[in-house]
Amino acid sequence: MSDPQILLAGQASIWAQPDGPNTKPLYLGCHQMGDIELPGGDLTRLYCPDPSATGKYKVSGSFQGEPGVPTFSIDTPIGKTRDYLERWNCQGNIIVNKLVTGRRDLFTNFDRSFAFFRALRTGRTLSNLASRQPADEGESAQSLAFSFEDSLEYFDLTSARQTIASLGDMAAIWFVNEAQCPSDSGPAVAQGMIGAAVSNFLASSVSAAGEVYFTDDGGATWTVAAADPFSAAEGISAIVAFDVSRTTRRYIVARGTTDAGNPAEVAYTDDGGATWTLVDLGSTNALFVTRAQAMFALDPYNIWVVTSGGHIFYSEDGGAAWMEQEAGALTAQNLNAIQFISEKVGYAAGAANAILKTEDGGASWTAITGPSTQAAAAILSIGVVTKSRVFLGYDDGELWYTEDGGTTWAQRSFSGDGVGSITSIRFVSEMCGFMTHDNADPVGRVLRTRDGGYTWEAEALPTNAGINDIWPVDENLAFVAGNVQGTTGFVGKVMEA
Repeated sequence: MSDPQILLAGQASIWAQPDGPNTKPLYLGCHQMGDIELPGGDLTRLYCPDPSATGKYKVSGSFQGEPGVPTFSIDTPIGKTRDYLERWNCQGNIIVNKLVTGRRDLFTNFDRSFAFFRALRTGRTLSNLASRQPADEGESAQSLAFSFEDSLEYFDLTSARQTIASLGDMAAIWFVNEAQCPSDSGPAVAQGMIGAAVSNFLASSVSAAGEVYFTDDGGATWTVAAADPFSAAEGISAIVAFDVSRTTRRYIVARGTTDAGNPAEVAYTDDGGATWTLVDLGSTNALFVTRAQAMFALDPYNIWVVTSGGHIFYSEDGGAAWMEQEAGALTAQNLNAIQFISEKVGYAAGAANAILKTEDGGASWTAITGPSTQAAAAILSIGVVTKSRVFLGYDDGELWYTEDGGTTWAQRSFSGDGVGSITSIRFVSEMCGFMTHDNADPVGRVLRTRDGGYTWEAEALPTNAGINDIWPVDENLAFVAGNVQGTTGFVGKVMEA
């Protein structure tokens, strides 16, 4: 490996978001950032008496204590008028871009970026306010102290296609986001190692069925499940997964094709796809689950599925049984996406600008009015960032958002918008989200936001015929699923360059 390029203090720009995520980043020109303290919490050891000798003890374990509050300071001259930081009275964000070359005042110009989330100004030190003699003359300055809740680090991205044997379109993808340290339960597992992807059936073969593929090495190899969940000519549109015991992970997949003689259907496995249990969703025949984001699992006790015809189903027992929360009374449109931010607050959306909202876990749903110019457009994807901030991706390539829970909507522009479709939106945090955008061909690409949705930066993918879903593991790692390119379905990895 070649030696990494060492970045210098002068190769940086500082940006402020005093109003929080999804607002315009403001360039701070004549500012300097001091050292950043990121205390992680000290290790406390636990002891038991050593049986071999009196007065001796053996370390029996340890735990990490509470981390301290992270802090930094920003120094700047005192001017005739106040700058952004002097007016900083609420929690906001500070973003530092490290860049080797190019303009400092271009937010999208970075090689490595640090975001300090929910920063609060906690103090101010003024210096050199007045001189007594000529030798004391100099710049009046101030040092502004901040504490912050969390930090993120972003890197430039690259992408690669992965090999999978599926002959059908890859409809949805899922990965384990958390790393696992070595313990009695098993060896260490890095983030983004364990995942699954599902395919639609092969349209040219009536005997083919949708398949489920698994990986435990970050997508380097994909292995098809021993059994298919559904019958021949029945595709799979969505997948979720969660642990149901210390040693068992349950995968749930949804049927993505209609069956005139049967209701919508899901299937789950607890043995890695060796066997599947089929479960009907309600009793209305011919319904089906349309897209990857049409199923959402907050945890094993809070799972929702939306279907064609405006139906919403809920499970509180890991998908074994389902109750119908909405039977198409509020809208008869196909619902394509659902997402919850908590056990209570969630949104569903679909064709003809249909948007539904609940604030009681789905016991009751309310239809809300979407952007007026999008009345004829279909919502394909939804990103619920907070209970009030929601992004909608449309089949006309437009991105819209609300900051007040759907009372008002605004369009968010990005390079290449207004054509094709926004097929998937998923956020990692309030600051970082990913979406997939197909052009009219369709050819898909990935876009990432580092500032909560105000700016979207594109990452080209290898040659593809359209992307259906994205699963971000963290702010620098994501996996995508897409249509057949060449002879096989498309799966890809977006990662640090």
